[in-house]
Amino acid sequence: MNAAISREQAVVKNYEALILDLRDVPLLAVTSSLAIENAIKDACNQGRHVLYCGRCRQD
Repeated sequence: MNAAISREQAVVKNYEALILDLRDVPLLAVTSSLAIENAIKDACNQGRHVLYCGRCRQD
C-alpha cells in the first residue's frame, strides 16, 4: 500500500480533496499507516480537504 500511495501522489498533482475509503480494510501495518499519515499531512499542508471513511467498530 505504501508504494501505491507514493505512486498516486507522484501522478496526481492538482487535486482539491484527498478521499481515503478504508471501510474494507480490516488491518493496517505500520508502514501503511505512516504512508497514509504522510499523505494526509501533505494534503493538509497544501490546503486540500481530507475525507476519511473507516470501519465502524463491531462488538
